[in-house]
Amino acid sequence: MDKGYSSKPGPERQTTLQDELFMTLYRLRLGVPCQECAFRFGLKLSKFESIFNTWVVFIALELEELCKINRNIRSHESANCFKEFPDVVIVLDCTELFAETPSSLKASKQLFSNYKHHSTVKFLVGISTCGAINYVSSMFGALASDKFITRVSDDLLDSLKRGDVVMGDRAYTVEDDLPPGVKVITPCTKGLSQVQFSHEQVLYSQRIAKARVHIERAIGRIKSLGLLEREVKISSIKHFEFVFKACSYLVNFQTPFLKVSDK
Repeated sequence: MDKGYSSKPGPERQTTLQDELFMTLYRLRLGVPCQECAFRFGLKLSKFESIFNTWVVFIALELEELCKINRNIRSHESANCFKEFPDVVIVLDCTELFAETPSSLKASKQLFSNYKHHSTVKFLVGISTCGAINYVSSMFGALASDKFITRVSDDLLDSLKRGDVVMGDRAYTVEDDLPPGVKVITPCTKGLSQVQFSHEQVLYSQRIAKARVHIERAIGRIKSLGLLEREVKISSIKHFEFVFKACSYLVNFQTPFLKVSDK
């Protein structure tokens, strides 16, 4: 039965799958350059790069599927700060990472961040009410706004259902871009005629801020991985989306930052 496969065996594998996974995690965690990794593991540079790129894509895609929004999180699995927001399924925030400045003027404009005063790439990251990373967007240049990223992130929009609540910061005004019946809650903002917040608005904003701070803690963990502490090279920028996603979802395997005392 011929399925188009060659009967000739391919080259003998020089490394085990376990070794390849270890090498990949080693570089993600410590940020060691490929050349040094290849030397330490006794491989040619091209061979190590092939192993690393293959595994990073595999890890990113597999964990992305496993870590999607879960509506079956029980109330006792949520942190106390989310108990009064039982319908929240995701807390969202954007983050930027430094990148080399492209030689192309058009690309340089897309990557330049007025906030960071540097070229950056940008991701939208989400966590569940128990602190697990449950969403990472595609990669964008710094010029993309939070609203734009949300509007074009079909995978996020398709995962939200009527009755879901999304939590964001004060500037996250995206409710019109979300599916019908999905609500956004943010800290209160003053109207044009409002001099100051009412006592109830202050307390409400404080409760949201206390819950929302955990997305910042999660992003901090992601960016503490060695490879993400380095400036993104233009030569590897097309592959960097998978690197960031792999690092993000691997954070879920660390000791939870929402301790028992927080729950």
